[in-house]
Amino acid sequence: MKKAIRNTGLLILLLLFILQSCNKTTKSGIKQSDVIPEKEMVEILCDLYLADGLLNYPPIRSDFSMKDSTENYIDIIHEHGYTKEKVDNSMKYYFIDRPKKYAAIYDKVIEKLSGMEADVIAALSQDASHLRNLWNGERSYSLPDVGVNDPVEFSVRTAGLGEYVIKARIILYADDQSIDPHTQVWFWYDDGTEEGHKIPWEKETLTKNGRPVIITLKKELDDPRVTHIKGKLLNHTDQPGHWEKHAMVTNITITMSEGDTD
Repeated sequence: MKKAIRNTGLLILLLLFILQSCNKTTKSGIKQSDVIPEKEMVEILCDLYLADGLLNYPPIRSDFSMKDSTENYIDIIHEHGYTKEKVDNSMKYYFIDRPKKYAAIYDKVIEKLSGMEADVIAALSQDASHLRNLWNGERSYSLPDVGVNDPVEFSVRTAGLGEYVIKARIILYADDQSIDPHTQVWFWYDDGTEEGHKIPWEKETLTKNGRPVIITLKKELDDPRVTHIKGKLLNHTDQPGHWEKHAMVTNITITMSEGDTD
């Protein structure tokens, strides 16, 4: 009985120690328990960015002209159940105490906004074009989330002879550690060998500047033996040791337009 009481007392002391550790102040002076979780920060920042864009649209800006712009942002924060002070403190905490997490939050904000942009573009272009998107992969890729040095490989079946066009929105950040980053694509068919037969497209070199770039690759398919388009959206030259990529790929499309029938 005494032993059980002693063990219970030790457990209580251990729990109190853990709770105190979780609430200790950090370099920013902000307790971790007072910080908005990462997932909710992403949602709040997305809504704030969308509001900022809408308020720059003249017809909408005129509807809210009687209200201070800062109040509009505060209303959005309140809709999420937080105060401006808590959002400010959370940003300060992530920036000072968790800089990698701070960068990851903004990566996810960009990824989500890019996905919304892709949906809008697809909806607007649906009636303007008969071209079908053959892409069968994920809507977006964020590295290092999906893998520290993943080349983002893909394999898509062809849809007949004609001109194929691949487009993607790629951001390669300045701290990306890959060597010779580029996009590499090829037509492919099974010729009985282990690797199959490849018909390469022109390589697209990528620049580490942190700015979004729309890459466009085109190639005419006139060989009926070809069955697939394959490639690596974030290819690189191999290097030893541990290294990481820092990149994002969104708005990926692969389309085919048939050649002239005359």
